[in-house]
Amino acid sequence: MPRWLPGNHLFHVTNVLLAPAFVPYLPLLRGRLVAWTHALEMTHPKLQVPISLLLRGAVRVVTVSEYSRGLALERGARAERTLTISAGGDDLYRRFENPSRTAFRARLGIASDEFAILTTGRLSSINRYKGYDRAIQVAELLMKRRRRFRWVVIGGGDDLEFYRTNVTRTGLGTYMQFASEASDEQLAEAYAGCDLFALLSREEKTEKGIMAEGYGIVYVEANSYGKPALGLRYGGVPDAIIHERTGVLVDRDDATLIADAIERLIVDDSARARYGEEGRRRALAEASWGAARQRMRDLIADISSHG
Repeated sequence: MPRWLPGNHLFHVTNVLLAPAFVPYLPLLRGRLVAWTHALEMTHPKLQVPISLLLRGAVRVVTVSEYSRGLALERGARAERTLTISAGGDDLYRRFENPSRTAFRARLGIASDEFAILTTGRLSSINRYKGYDRAIQVAELLMKRRRRFRWVVIGGGDDLEFYRTNVTRTGLGTYMQFASEASDEQLAEAYAGCDLFALLSREEKTEKGIMAEGYGIVYVEANSYGKPALGLRYGGVPDAIIHERTGVLVDRDDATLIADAIERLIVDDSARARYGEEGRRRALAEASWGAARQRMRDLIADISSHG
């Protein structure tokens, strides 16, 4: 037994892209290797064989969503050894429980009668699957339908000016704003001050694999502040948003369908309040970091007892 491999320890591989380095040691790690997975990394086209060997040889495979679990099972993970532990969505809330509910609107000049839609995420050319282009199209439809709203996208990256140019070109300057990155406190204020959180992530095939949300922690993060979330039924988003309980899932990446769903939420105050309340309860309970930590403890205890 190698000196770096104590006989009574579990060995956690937190990124399956490392599979080529660990596959040769699988016989030594039998019954002790736990593979942690997200999504994109499992679909890497050049590493399918070692990833499959790693997942088959793991005593447990931990995934972040049912979507992620499906990817693992397709690659050979054993169903009885595969479980889901989603990341908690309450970290920001625990640090900023009572942010100003007016600072966000005041900072960006959003009137009290404007419906405020918030999106957060990296504005990077490698993250275009997050649907910022579709958000611009949806905002254009809402503008043409004469809805009074302001859509604010918070995030930094190499695509920031690209999206700002598109907003100007489409005449959305008074309706949509791509802001730069915000501090954690400002982000908490944005969640507290918005009416709806929306992120329109889809699935896209690339040379590095399938780009999609493995889970979608930002939806739960918005819920923790009592705000409803809206997303598309792709990737792990259906695990983050419970349809018509904590928000709304739109079935397809279609601008008209998305605009229709947002319009329904604009006019239905009671639905927004209901989704926000249920979302907050879930974010601070079963979708919290406390719940995730307990599932991790249960995982280790289960392996120790049954292998």
